[in-house]
Amino acid sequence: MSAIVGRVRATREGLLQLQRKLGSIKEVCTLLKIRCRTLALKTQECIDEAEALRARLEERLEQAYDELAKAYSLLGSKEIDSQAAGVEKTLNVEVRKQKVLDVAVPIVGPYSRPSLNRLFQSIVASVASMFAQLLDELLRIAETEARAERFSYELGEVYRRLSTIEKVIVPEYERTIKYIEGILAEEALEDLMRDQLRFMETRR
Repeated sequence: MSAIVGRVRATREGLLQLQRKLGSIKEVCTLLKIRCRTLALKTQECIDEAEALRARLEERLEQAYDELAKAYSLLGSKEIDSQAAGVEKTLNVEVRKQKVLDVAVPIVGPYSRPSLNRLFQSIVASVASMFAQLLDELLRIAETEARAERFSYELGEVYRRLSTIEKVIVPEYERTIKYIEGILAEEALEDLMRDQLRFMETRR
């Protein structure tokens, strides 16, 4: 008997047991297919969102760099670098996990932006503020791309389970069921032939 199916007696009771198990396995396949479709949609949704966020970020980055170039032309690199040296360069970001579709995905929590109080030139403070605001979008992109990665990974895992069930387990059950049905059919035919022989002997 198959190692996957296990030891099952070639009886009508054993056949019914296998048929019930196969029915349950096919129901699991249906649920896994639904989960695959859901995860695929969620993955694509995150990818589309990340692409839109990136496009918007590129536009705002271009604007910020244009303003930075103006600041350099007005104040010079020495003054800009001197003021930038006084800005805190450490950014502490809290990342938590949240279950979405039973998948643990990262959620970027609150964080504190670097203080810009030491920037006494208004144009420098304005440019620095523009770049500081871009942190929100950068973190949102990172969060969204990480979500897409987690959903994509889970999709691959579910698809592999589904593929194993459909290509290995279900065919094995179907072969075993067909084998037992063949044995039962032969036994039924033998019983019928014996009954006919007994009937013919009683007619003599």
